[in-house]
Amino acid sequence: MDEELRALGCQNLGDTRGLRMEGVGSFDNYVGRLWSPTGTYRGVSSPGGMYVLLGVEGGADVSYGGETLDLRPDHLVFLDSEAEIDVQLTAATARYLWKLRPTALANPLVRERMGEPIPVARDAWQVVAALTNSALKAPPGVAQSPYLLRASELLLAALFEESDGVARVKTSTRPDQVFGEAVAVIEATFRTVDTRPATVASDVCVSERTLRRAFALMGTTPRREIELRRTRELRALLETHGSTIAFETLCEMSGFASARLAREALRRVG
Repeated sequence: MDEELRALGCQNLGDTRGLRMEGVGSFDNYVGRLWSPTGTYRGVSSPGGMYVLLGVEGGADVSYGGETLDLRPDHLVFLDSEAEIDVQLTAATARYLWKLRPTALANPLVRERMGEPIPVARDAWQVVAALTNSALKAPPGVAQSPYLLRASELLLAALFEESDGVARVKTSTRPDQVFGEAVAVIEATFRTVDTRPATVASDVCVSERTLRRAFALMGTTPRREIELRRTRELRALLETHGSTIAFETLCEMSGFASARLAREALRRVG
């Protein structure tokens, strides 16, 4: 039970009797649903990450950033996973919890409202809950896919925009915003071999053409930035582990599809 809780980004500080939980995911991305009659939990610090809580039944006092917020049913709250977080249940409580590396949610609007319970319509949040429920029953190959958590994050972003009542800025008219969001996506996903300009464009909700234009204004291209990030990672790994781990393995850890492509990238970058 303790290992499952830690995978979700929390540790138990009290009685776990009656706790029911299910979770699925891998690495820094995990989603789960929990029910417990009582309990106290503490968030596990995760640099660069985000926790998302959705209240379904009951309630909890959440200590975050020196303040206490009230998590109630039909409320969503975004939390910086590097902050000190304590959760004290005030009643038998059912909730969903996401631990993720934000891409679509890595924007100023969400950042401004971190730690603020945001009301969401039940018929709206049931969509992302249904995806989570299906994931918990899916075969491991599907349940642990990074695309599944990415789909969950996009749905959470849609929930935020719907409940926030703020129309999304048309990023096609804001190249500076497109570039910033795309860089955040690349930083979060470059180690995944499938990350490429098309997936980055999809994550920031623009066309590949718009993405290329935004990067051209900065004198570069999406493909080059992905390659640069991977080569920097590979060099750092070589410096640290070059004598103990095979070059091919370090290339894979850096997001390259093969050692040949990694060598070519190193030559191009210089």
